[in-house]
Amino acid sequence: MKHKHVEFIKAFADGECVQFMRHSEWVDVTCISIFDFHNRFRIKPKAQTYRVALLAKPDGDGFTAFAAQNQAQEEGIFSSQVFVRWLTDRIEYEV
Repeated sequence: MKHKHVEFIKAFADGECVQFMRHSEWVDVTCISIFDFHNRFRIKPKAQTYRVALLAKPDGDGFTAFAAQNQAQEEGIFSSQVFVRWLTDRIEYEV
C-alpha cells in the first residue's frame, strides 16, 4: 500500500519545495519524517511578478494604472502610445 502522501514525498526527494499547513500558514518541509505528522501538503507555487505602468487615457483626460504580469504584457504596454512611465520595478509575490 502506498503512503497517502507519496506524490509529495517524491516531489521532496526530487528537490522540489514542499510545504505543509501549520496554524493557517504554509511552512516549508525540511525533513522526510514530517509526512507522518501532517495532513495538508502542497508543492510551493512559483513566485509571480508584476509591474505597474502609468498610462494616459486615450481621450487625454487623465491617467490610469495597469499591472503587467509577464514580459509580453510589459513589452506591449511600453510600446503603446499611451505609455507614460513605469511606476514600479518588478514586484515578486507568492500565491
